[in-house]
Order: sequence, then C-alpha cells, then structure tokens
Amino acid sequence: MSDQNLPEMNELIVSATPHIHAKSSKSIRDIMFWVAIALLPAVIWGYIVFGTRALLIVVLSAFTSVVTEALIDKLTHKPLTTPDMSALVTGMLVGMNMSSLVPLYVPVVASAFAIAVVKMAFGGFGQNWANPAIAGRLFVMFSFSDAMGKYAIPRFLKNPIVPEVQISSATSAATSSATAVAATSSATAAAATSSATAAAATSSATAAAATSSASVVSSATTAAAEAVDVLSTATPLTLIKGGDSGIAFFDTLATKNYGYTSFAEKIGEALNINPYTVDAFFGNIPGTIGEISAILLILGGVFLLCKKIITWHIPVSSILTYMLFTQMFSGLPKGLGFFAGNALYGVLTGGFLLGVLFMATDMVTSPITHKGQIIFGIGVGFLTFFFRTFASLAEGVSVAILMMNIATPLIDKCVKVRVKGHEKKTRFGFLKAKKAEGSRV
Repeated sequence: MSDQNLPEMNELIVSATPHIHAKSSKSIRDIMFWVAIALLPAVIWGYIVFGTRALLIVVLSAFTSVVTEALIDKLTHKPLTTPDMSALVTGMLVGMNMSSLVPLYVPVVASAFAIAVVKMAFGGFGQNWANPAIAGRLFVMFSFSDAMGKYAIPRFLKNPIVPEVQISSATSAATSSATAVAATSSATAAAATSSATAAAATSSATAAAATSSASVVSSATTAAAEAVDVLSTATPLTLIKGGDSGIAFFDTLATKNYGYTSFAEKIGEALNINPYTVDAFFGNIPGTIGEISAILLILGGVFLLCKKIITWHIPVSSILTYMLFTQMFSGLPKGLGFFAGNALYGVLTGGFLLGVLFMATDMVTSPITHKGQIIFGIGVGFLTFFFRTFASLAEGVSVAILMMNIATPLIDKCVKVRVKGHEKKTRFGFLKAKKAEGSRV
C-alpha cells in the first residue's frame, strides 16, 4: 500500500463511547439544543409562579456553567467546547433544581462545581462519571442545607396559607403600632418632666414608658419576623414526612394548613380526584423552580421521545418500580418507615419526573443497552422509594440517580452486547446456531 492511501494522523480521532454510526445520527449540539427546548416550558412556568427571581437563578446558573467551561478550556489550551451546548443544559438543570429563595451565590457554586469538578476534571463531555447537574445540586444541598430547605409559596396557592399582601399588611401594622406606642410613651415622659413637684413620678413614668416601648417594639419585631417567615414553606413531601403517625396521607397536609387552589377543588370534585393531586399535576405546589409542573415535564419528555433523543426504558421502568413498591408498602404504619402511601402523588412531586426524564436519561452516565437501561431505571425507582420511606430524605431522587450513575459501568459490563455472527451459549451449555444479523441493542 502506498503512502498516499494512508490516512493523515490528524484524521484519527479517539473519543469516549458510545460511538454512533448512522447518517441520521444527531450531533451533540443538536441533542442539547432539543433538550434545552424541552426544558423551557417548565422554566417559564417557574417564572410565572415564583417571579423574576426564579428566572434570574436559572439564567445565572446557565451563565456560570458556560463561563466555567470556557475558562477551563482556555486555561488547558483546548478547543472551545461550549458551542456543543452541553454546559448550557447543565446550567439550566442546576437552576431548575434550586428554590427561588436561595441566595444567588448557591446556584453559582453549584454550577461551577458541576462543570469544573464533575465534568471537566474527568476529561469533559463523554467522560464524566456522574450527571454534573445532579452532583452540583447535591453538593450545595449538603453544603448549604438551610438555604436549600426553604421554598417559596406559589402565587396561585393563597388559601389557607397567608398571602403576601397580608404579610406586608401585618408587617406595616406591627411597625405602626410600635411607632405609635413609642410616641405616646415619649409624650408621657415629657409631661412628667415638666412638673417640678413630681420628680419621683417623672422617674417612674420614664421607666414605664421605656419598658412599654421596648415590649411593644419587641412584639412588633417578632410579628414582622413571623409574617416574613410565612413567605417560605416546606415541600409537600417534607410536610408529610414530618407529620404525625397514624394520619392519612392527604390529611397530613390538611392538618398543616397546606392549601390548594380553587381550580384544583373544582377539577377534583368533577373528576373525583384529590385537589392536592390536581395542583401537583399542574404545578401549584412549593418546590424547586423546574420540578413543580408535572404536565410540562411530561410534555417535554414526550417531545424528546418523539425526537428520539431519549428512550422510554429508564423513565418507564423508574416510574413503574417506584409506584409498585410504594403501593406494596402502603399498608405499613408510619412508625415502620412508611410515609408516601400515594404512589401517583409521589411521582408528581419531589422532582421525580425532572430527574427520570431529563437527568437519569443522560447518554453519558446511563447504560448503553436497553436491558441495562431498564436495570438502571429499576434501581432509580427502588432507591427513590427506599430513601423516601426509610431514610431522612423527603425527596431522594437525586441521590438515587447518582448511585445508579456509579453502578453504570458495572451494568454495562454485565449486560454485554453480542457481536454480530458470534455463537451464543444457552443456559445449559449447548451452542446456538449462528445469527448473521446478531441481536439488537
């Protein structure tokens, strides 16, 4: 063979698996673009429900991810990889996994950690061992647990939870009351001082005025603080997790004065569905920015299925496994660990759909084969059930996906693809006839 028939050295490219060879294959940029499009409706709903701050957090997370990846590429003298949009999607997912009440430095830290430590430190896209967005969220969840544990009340969920207007009124009333009493106390002290024959009375009046003023100001401050605290609440699963034993699933929310919309009440009466479930389906519950609207997440997942970006194996196996185990253990008393007896409500809340549709299906950190993906999904569903039921975690889906990310190499090793044309042994040791077409992945 002559030298002119040999390929140039710069044409030999070695990259991480999986290697997809087909004319219809999509580039990484195409895949990430459609994933970002599928996530947009949930982001927009988070903006509608939680306000401008929610959108700011998502944008800040995405911006931090892109800038971090570009800086690392620059420092390591590598070609710029940000045009593939994988960093953008990671940042969006990090922001969607944040509460709208978190300090702005939290999504910045989470996004920087996701890109720098989980992705780029292992060689960039295709070589990371875990989903960067999940790892970033878990890093800040354990590092800033107090900040990550407060969730805003959706603007449509007003009754019986105290609305923001009432909170502002309560704060203003408390402040006005303190000011009025302080003014009255000052007047009393001045009147007592003007009397030359009542020195002792002046001292007593002044002391009483100071005590009264301090007491009222303290009460006003406490009332204002309590009013502001009403702005934040826990997620429904957290409330149920901390409820009293022996109380039914949805009754626990009712005893906590957890409200639902009038829309959910009407739909629930018409279709004989609990209004809490209706609100969870449409997205009128406290939670992270991108997890609350189940219907928009489902539509985004269906869109990716139609575009053949993801397959059904991981989401369906995860959902069915979680619902199966939840239903099986629904009769256990709460003292034995049970708390999420409603399987459907558990799927609709706690970031379960956001996790299994958009993060567990990550092509890099999930198994290659369909059989392996089903095993992966079963593991995610079971571990989510286990953490929510027996551990201290109220949600648990992020930890479940991270643990299955770690198990992915083992799953790929055990569930091997048979090479086309090779013989396959049966369980009894006999040889099976050759199949030229081989087995499908």
